[in-house]
Order: sequence, then C-alpha cells, then structure tokens
Amino acid sequence: MILLFVLGVMSLFWIAFLAMFVLVEKLSRRGEGISVIGGVVMIVWGLGAVFGG
Repeated sequence: MILLFVLGVMSLFWIAFLAMFVLVEKLSRRGEGISVIGGVVMIVWGLGAVFGG
C-alpha cells in the first residue's frame, strides 16, 4: 500500500503499471515466480537510485 501511495502521488502511469503487475501476478500460474522477479527488480532499482544518483 505504501508503494501505491508513493507511486500514485507521483504519476498515474506508475499506479496503473503497478496495478497491472499485481493483476498478472495474481492471475498467472507462476505468480510466486513473478513476485520474486518483481521484488528483485525493485531492490536493484532502489539500490541504483541510492548509489547511482
């Protein structure tokens, strides 16, 4: 919910993207794998934001 708030305040595009990600994650047979991939991507993105610029 914190991600929804932070991304929603900044851009409607990001809130729609996150909603689509959750939808695909919930409807897919491989939802757990998609969740892990999404988590890794967000961690790498966050580390890049902290250390890269």
